[in-house]
Amino acid sequence: MAEIIALKVGDKLQIELPSLLGGTVPNNFQVGSLEAFWRKDRTLTEAEARAQVQRALDRGEASHFAFNLGVTLTAHRQEPVKYIDVELYDLVEIDGKTFQVTPAANHNVNIVEQQPRPAAISMIGKEKQEPRDAAEIGGGQ
Repeated sequence: MAEIIALKVGDKLQIELPSLLGGTVPNNFQVGSLEAFWRKDRTLTEAEARAQVQRALDRGEASHFAFNLGVTLTAHRQEPVKYIDVELYDLVEIDGKTFQVTPAANHNVNIVEQQPRPAAISMIGKEKQEPRDAAEIGGGQ
């Protein structure tokens, strides 16, 4: 099974995306979430922020996302930024949920929540039930 990369909101990612001219180009993204976005709005109470998040989820918006970081050229020194290398289709964990990084239009990525796999059902110690015929269940009239 593939390794799951642990991330948190605010982490900066570097993901190689296909180039229009062939090959790949590194793109920088930052991890975000609806909850963190609404919490930053200091004009909202906790209850209002939670209501906004729930409204967005009810509309089908993703709870977590990655947004593309622009590039700026400056004439002065900048603090080095640490990026986490992530590849397309990697599994990542954010806030206890598992997501898969998938390509999106215009050199963006989606972070798609993965549903937990159901646990295997054990038949140990259980009697095997014989199939019933249609007459027993009212279908063979």
